[in-house]
Amino acid sequence: MKLKYFIGLTRDGNMFVRKTKLSSLIKKERTKERKLCKEQFSRDIKTCLSELKEDYEQKIKILKKDFNDELRKKDKEISVLKSEIANNHRDYQNLRQRETDLDNMSAELEQIIETMNIKIQESMQPFYRTRAILAGTKRKSDKKHSKVETIFRAVQ
Repeated sequence: MKLKYFIGLTRDGNMFVRKTKLSSLIKKERTKERKLCKEQFSRDIKTCLSELKEDYEQKIKILKKDFNDELRKKDKEISVLKSEIANNHRDYQNLRQRETDLDNMSAELEQIIETMNIKIQESMQPFYRTRAILAGTKRKSDKKHSKVETIFRAVQ
């Protein structure tokens, strides 16, 4: 009869194990340790993954919050800038309207001044004619003529 596993005692009282028994014990221990390590590592991996997941979720929440805050700030800034642009555009349009009104008024004033100038020249025309006639008559009459004297008296 062949014993596959034999544990015995030596003469000095020490225990001995056969090689076949030893290798099977090592295999069993190895599989047992492997199973324990797998379980431990799977637990460690699960806890590490859950911690990472929670950490990333928190970071994502913080990033979303910061992003939303920044969006609100930018929206406020954009609305302020839009209102400033609207005010400036309204002021610009008012200035352009004033410029056109001033240009129109300047053109009207120039036209009025020109018509007044023409009317003044027309009203002065008879005076200039009379003056020219007097000057011409004065040159002609260095002699004392009766007609010339009556004209000089009438003018004075």
